[in-house]
Amino acid sequence: MWAILEVLAQSLHVMKNLKDAMIVAAAEPEEHYLRLVSQLNQKMEKNLRSQKLLFKAHADDAISPGVFKEEAALYRAEEKKLKRELLEAQVRLTNNEMGVDKKIRAQNFLLRIQSLTDAKEFTDHDIKEFVRVIFQKIEVENQQIVSFELNQPWKYCYEARIKECPNALEINPTGKSPSRRSYVVFCEHSAVR
Repeated sequence: MWAILEVLAQSLHVMKNLKDAMIVAAAEPEEHYLRLVSQLNQKMEKNLRSQKLLFKAHADDAISPGVFKEEAALYRAEEKKLKRELLEAQVRLTNNEMGVDKKIRAQNFLLRIQSLTDAKEFTDHDIKEFVRVIFQKIEVENQQIVSFELNQPWKYCYEARIKECPNALEINPTGKSPSRRSYVVFCEHSAVR
């Protein structure tokens, strides 16, 4: 976890742009996503009607089987694409609704990181806040982070630093005996403080 924090701390030039990115993301209207979901639903309905008409034409022997297969494949591919786009738009809308608290936490944590000069200055509260703000999902096995998923805009910052320096994430083994437990932690903010 410290290696990931160091990668983020070393990319201060990217972090300075994060504040502007968060302001723009906060100002992005929800109406845009509501309209997008509505448009995608209309396209999906139109696609399904077209598939129904195509099947009816095939059942009435109005079109050849070869043409039916080609057209049906195109409509199914479009349907899959529309479903994927619709799901992405719905997820984005949900993330925007839940994102206000995350953005405030991220801004506060960003200010705290910039004020610290050494990773050893972090308190237990800072570490917990780091996990809540930065990570969306962490998979830990034998007291080692196996895989993780970062929240935006930290994901962008992390990827930018890794592109600059591919060896930036060097994890040194601690030498401690590994625990037998393995689990997945989903960082969800609780109302309890």
